[in-house]
Amino acid sequence: MAIINIATHFVKNNTVRIPVILSNSSFFIYLLHSIMVISIVTMVVQKIFGETNVMLQTFSYLLVPIVTVFICFVMYYLLNRYTPFLCKILVGNR
Repeated sequence: MAIINIATHFVKNNTVRIPVILSNSSFFIYLLHSIMVISIVTMVVQKIFGETNVMLQTFSYLLVPIVTVFICFVMYYLLNRYTPFLCKILVGNR
């Protein structure tokens, strides 16, 4: 909870500026992550690391969300760059 308060303080005081592309892509990431990307990334990570070691399981537990958000962000960037009209339709013109 303290981290959220600190981040809010920095954003309100303009100490940290959030790039516009991150705020624009957040809804797209929210929509896409649970549909297909997170399950595919989880399967790939389980195939690579397996399920034998607790340390590898912990690492994959932390790695899957990071890779999922990265893939969704790249998909948004490419979609918005090459087909902005389709991107606006998919995210409801947000």
